Order: sequence, then C-alpha cells, then structure tokens
Amino acid sequence: MKIGLDQWCPEDHEWWPEIGATWTKESFAGIGEGTVDEGFAGYAQDVAEHGITLIADLRPSSNVHLAITRLRHQTGDDADAELADILKRIEDDTAAWVAAAGDYCTHWEWWGEYDCPYVGGMWPGKGTAYPHLLEAFRRGVKAAQPDGEVWNGGYGVNFQPQFLDGLVQLAPQSFDAANWHHYNITDYWPRHTVTGEFQFATPLHKCVDYTARMFRDMFEQSRARMSEAGCTQPFVSSEWGMPTVDDDTAAKLKLVGLHSHVFADGVFGLGETDASYYLDSWLNVFHDVGFRVLNYHRLRDSSPMGVDDDGTFWGVYCGLLFLDGSPKTKIIEVLKHWAARGNAA
Repeated sequence: MKIGLDQWCPEDHEWWPEIGATWTKESFAGIGEGTVDEGFAGYAQDVAEHGITLIADLRPSSNVHLAITRLRHQTGDDADAELADILKRIEDDTAAWVAAAGDYCTHWEWWGEYDCPYVGGMWPGKGTAYPHLLEAFRRGVKAAQPDGEVWNGGYGVNFQPQFLDGLVQLAPQSFDAANWHHYNITDYWPRHTVTGEFQFATPLHKCVDYTARMFRDMFEQSRARMSEAGCTQPFVSSEWGMPTVDDDTAAKLKLVGLHSHVFADGVFGLGETDASYYLDSWLNVFHDVGFRVLNYHRLRDSSPMGVDDDGTFWGVYCGLLFLDGSPKTKIIEVLKHWAARGNAA
C-alpha cells in the first residue's frame, strides 16, 4: 500500500520525501465549460517532475452541476436531450483536460465525494445518476489516454452503500479502482448494546480493536458486493485522514465535554498519542483488505472559519502539522512506517 499526501505544492515539497509519500491528489472544477484550467497542465508537470504520482479529481462546473440536479424535475424529450448534452460535454471536456496533461498525469477521479451533501448536493436518485456520469467521464479519459486509469469519486461522510451498489449494478466496468474517502469512523468507543451510549471507560486497546473491526467489516462487505457483480477492481483512497489535537487539549475537552454529543462524535479529534494507535491499526486493516494507495489528508491544520467558528468541524484538525507549524510527531511516525513498508514492497 503506497502512502500519499494530498494537495502537493512546491513550497511544501520536502514533506513528501520526509514521510516517504509518493502520491498526491488535487481537485479541479470546470468540466463542461469547454475550457481547460490554464494552470492544470503546468501543475501536473510540476508534480511529475518532483517524482510524485498525481490523481486528478476533476469536477463539473457549477453550471453543469446545477443542470444535473435540475434534471430530477424533468421528463420527456427535452430532459433526454439535456441529459445527452450534459454527458457529451463531460466526455469532450474530460478528453481535453486529459490530453492537456499528456503523460504527466494518468490517474483520473470523477467528482470526488459526489455522495457528500456538501459537494454533490442532497437530492433523490444520486446513487443511480452518478454511474451514467462516470461512464461519460471514462469515455473521455480513454479517448485521450487509452491506458489512463479511472477512479470513481471517493465516497465520503458516513458509508452509504447505495452509492457503491448503484455503481456496481449499473456501470461495473466504468472504473478501474474502487475509491474511498472513508471518513466515517468517529465512534472511538464501543456503544452499550442496550442503551447505545458510549462506553467511555473501555480500555484503549479494546477501543482500537472495536473501530478496526468496523472498518474491516465495512470493506469486506463492500468487496463481497463487488464480487457478486463481477467487479475485481482494487481498493484505493485518493483522500482520507483523521482529526487529531494535542494531548493536553484532548484531556481538557474530555474534562468539559466528555458526555456531550459534539465530543462523543469525535469532531474535535483524539489526542495525538491515542490517535496514533488507532491510525496504525486502521492502516493495517486498509493494507489487509487490499488498498493499493492511500492519500492522507492533509499536511496542515487549518483555522476554523465560516460555519466552523466554534471549532467543532473536525476537518480542520486533520493536518500532520499543528496550526503553528509544529509537527504531530507520533502521527507522522506512523505514516512514515507505512510508507516505508509500501515503498519496499
């Protein structure tokens, strides 16, 4: 299993060899507008010349996204014509973006986290609409780059099996790798079998085993559903991470908010020491179930902003570096260990 780090930039390049990361992911919106982002080809070249493999997450323009969501209200010949137009625009624009990258990028993701309400919106039929969009994307990739590899948009938020089911039932040959953004385990403690309440007194090693088993079950069940449909594609992750805070902050949060819904759901993240045990165990599961690549999100913590003003959105704490730039040493060491294993294989 190769380890990557998403959102490569030249200013932070030294962290990739420091960790042993050999992959990265970046997202680009604009498919369907008839133009290619003027900085895209240069970025792909820059990444490749630094010895990093890029997975490019291409996403529709806001206009195309809106047109797709509006189609759910339409029927008849006009709707059929608009759908055909959308699919053709996706195919043609994808071919243009892929051609622009040349040999500098050969891995292509369509609409990462399409399932997430914050990315793809929230409307009925998403799970069955996406496979048709992915087929158009695949045609565009293969027209410009026959050996290019197509990844489905990584599934984010809580695991929602209808998206995988729709993909393998409606378009089982539309993707070359089954991509996950599996940010779905934040129950760090087992729940009481009757009341459903978190069992906070559970020893750490049992908590780690409990969550690792949740991940293992999820992926084994997913593999079984894929096998039933004749799908043998490997698992990959163009983006995944976990929120972590320093140990002192975690201790204070436990003191003031141990039984609060916000803390219990893990949105603040675990303390770095405890988190390192979870991370190592989870990466072992991902390796065992056959992940080929895992891109870690992300290098730096971010300042809470907008809806995150109260500091409860866990995504801002997923970095390998704290906001002041100091490293989360124990988390980094776990990633370095797994990167070394992957690079030696």
